[in-house]
Amino acid sequence: IIIFGIVYNQNNIRGGSNNGDQILIYDLEELKISTSKIKCPEDNKYHAVLMSDRIDNNLLVFGFLKNIKPVKYLPSDMIGLITSFYLTPYSTDYVHLFGHSGNGHWKICLDDILRIDE
Repeated sequence: IIIFGIVYNQNNIRGGSNNGDQILIYDLEELKISTSKIKCPEDNKYHAVLMSDRIDNNLLVFGFLKNIKPVKYLPSDMIGLITSFYLTPYSTDYVHLFGHSGNGHWKICLDDILRIDE
């Protein structure tokens, strides 16, 4: 679970950290909270959406297959299947942050977010 910026409870009382620009990561296996090394763009509440960069992933697989053996035609479904099996550990996922009041849009790499202070 990843918490971005300011958190309010149901009574509209600010909770979480004192710094509204922090990104907190709750580890469900270890049951502990860590702080990401990177910060939110501003002290704000955010809506967050996690997205994969599927177009880049498909291009990587297609380029890899072309280097191994020239392929005249490979159905897009086949490229998608290969992508889902072989590229998952290397895929790039991004979190899109939207300022709660509708101001601002930021794209942050999930791998960068998951780097924590020890």
